[in-house]
Amino acid sequence: MQAIFSTPWQDVLKKKWDKLILLGLVLLIALTVVQRSHLTRGITPVTTCALLGFVLGCLLSATRFSNGFAILYTLILAHFTALQATFRFLPRLPAGFSFWQWLDLLNLHFFTALQTVFSALGDHFTAGHPLPDRVIQLLIGLFAGLACSWLGWQTFKQKRSFAGVLPLGIGTVILMQITGQNVNLLFLLIIFVVILTCSTSAERIKAQWDQESLPYPWDFGLDWVSSMFVLALLVGGFSFFFYLAASREGWQKIDDFIDRLRPQPAQVISTQDDDSSDRIQHNDVDASTADLLVRFTPPPTLTTSVLSVKLSDPPPLPPEVSRETGPTYYLRGEIYGEYTGNSWLPAPVEDSVPPQVDSQAPTPGRYVLEQEYTILASQWGFLYAINQPVAGSDSLTFLQVGDEPSFLLQSESDQYRVVSWAARLSADQLAAAGTEYPSEVLSAYTQLPETLPKRIKALAQTITEGSESSFEQSLLIQNYLRSNYSYSLEITPPPAGQDVVEYFLFEEKQGFCSYYASSMVVMLRSLGVPARVAAGYVTGGYNYYENAYIIPASNAHAWVEVYFPGFGWVEFEPTTARAAPNYGPLVGESTALEESPARTGPTALFSWKNGLPGLLLGLALVSVICLYAIYRHKTSLQATSATRQYARVRSFLSRLGFSAPASLTPLEYADMVTPRLADWPWLQDLLRASTRLYVFEVYSPTPPDAAQQVELRRKWQDSGPQRLKLRASHFLHRAFQSERED
Repeated sequence: MQAIFSTPWQDVLKKKWDKLILLGLVLLIALTVVQRSHLTRGITPVTTCALLGFVLGCLLSATRFSNGFAILYTLILAHFTALQATFRFLPRLPAGFSFWQWLDLLNLHFFTALQTVFSALGDHFTAGHPLPDRVIQLLIGLFAGLACSWLGWQTFKQKRSFAGVLPLGIGTVILMQITGQNVNLLFLLIIFVVILTCSTSAERIKAQWDQESLPYPWDFGLDWVSSMFVLALLVGGFSFFFYLAASREGWQKIDDFIDRLRPQPAQVISTQDDDSSDRIQHNDVDASTADLLVRFTPPPTLTTSVLSVKLSDPPPLPPEVSRETGPTYYLRGEIYGEYTGNSWLPAPVEDSVPPQVDSQAPTPGRYVLEQEYTILASQWGFLYAINQPVAGSDSLTFLQVGDEPSFLLQSESDQYRVVSWAARLSADQLAAAGTEYPSEVLSAYTQLPETLPKRIKALAQTITEGSESSFEQSLLIQNYLRSNYSYSLEITPPPAGQDVVEYFLFEEKQGFCSYYASSMVVMLRSLGVPARVAAGYVTGGYNYYENAYIIPASNAHAWVEVYFPGFGWVEFEPTTARAAPNYGPLVGESTALEESPARTGPTALFSWKNGLPGLLLGLALVSVICLYAIYRHKTSLQATSATRQYARVRSFLSRLGFSAPASLTPLEYADMVTPRLADWPWLQDLLRASTRLYVFEVYSPTPPDAAQQVELRRKWQDSGPQRLKLRASHFLHRAFQSERED
């Protein structure tokens, strides 16, 4: 590490802690301005880019890297960080994926992100369309990363904090101006910048005095500290009063302040009670909110209870006894079959009699589950049942969905009982189910619009490559969605005319249950697997006093049902905020297809871990390049042979045409060639220095000083651009000369 860093990081923290605090305050003000601007829904990508850029600039300032390498490294990492933080184009390696499949997904995600950015910019500059939120986040994040890296580099490497804070400060002021924000933060920013500039200037002067061994008074630091605080207060005060005096609003504020200082007449206190501000209008909570989900409206966040259900299954263990959560039951109230590209249409239903089966003799893979429902809120539409209802109260009306035996329920009563054949299936049973689907199931639940984008099917084929059954395909797609997309209720609706699933998979990459379920169903249908979206509620907390699950309105949910011959419809859960059903591993197979531990509850919102492996891989690749450059930089600074350095200079001169007979000594060659290099003083300096060290090494009994050799090597490296330019000029001169001779 000593070869990389010129100063130990412990010393940096001890000596620079005050500047780190000031820089942190400057960054906090800038990020606050971005948040208040409301140019983008969230500033998490911008914050990530800004913090990583600042840390990178501070770390590079403590290294021995040249300016050119630091700029190149910063540009690469800033663009990579901005793309990853905004689009999360590095996919997580799902279970069962090979490395080459991961590369295919990476290629698809990366070029999709670039296409989104360039298309949005093209539409903005040609047709005047507004930029999407993701593109705005990318642009602001990229600027923040580069500006913060420049801030850290200039403050700690060049000791010029004012030049470092200038890009970030200008961007902050412009953002405040165009969004009409209050200027109080600007005054704080000015004060912190003045303090930071004075502190850095004092440090630079002190370092110069130490280098020149000049004495300075013991109270030098105290004088500077007091001076910079006074200067900061004066600058901030003058800025504030200048703002007041330069606008009509400012004079109005001064006048209002003076009026408040004057004695005011007694105010009349009204004794009339006015509770209008405390009146709250309570709207009736609707238990049939599930229908909104398939129109891609976020589920409600109300905690008001809408229904309760008692099950014949044993209750879950109390949390005091077991940390494991109980099973999740899906209370289906709606079935959707036709996808239009922007919404789902309910499957057609018709009146029918209850299924003519023995409700207590379930088919293989099913068991009898009795339910007792109480509707606690206003109800319309269909009632709820778990999976496959086969019998119920006399007040229930069974409605058959389409031509295949699925049923929905209706009733005038708010209380009813129903018997269902719930799924109790293993992975081996589902994997062996085959693909002999009934014709009515295929025709109704493999429908897709003709306008479906082709890249949706391409993604589905990539995800399921090598799978041997529809069960494996379902698990792979479910796990892919759970691993690569974030759960969020605050998303921007897709543009008019764009397919909703395409928008979720390739652009937004976050959403709620409707987006997850729709994406899984559409991808499965593109592979010829019958699937459908079901909506209703999922069970949550269990009330041990009432021996029932109490379902709040916020548990409205949409999920996926896949058809398996011989077993019927089986639930799958692609939404990352809900626990997925566990059908166990395949016998004789690895557990690669098993679902990783599901994230439930509030922790599902913290989805930054999804992109962490990809981010670490990218950082590792960049670090390999960095380590190689470090190695080359370290070896280049070591004292090499003066003979080798002299040979490099002579070889370069000979390629330019400055050759000489072998009988000339090095000093005679230098005397002959030096006058001809009058237009290139840097090359004259290289020739003189290399000749002097070479002669000293060859003819002196003691080798030349290592520091002189390192200095000569540094001159050779720094002259790289000039050598390249000179070689190009010489090549063009010879080319034109040969052309004239011809």
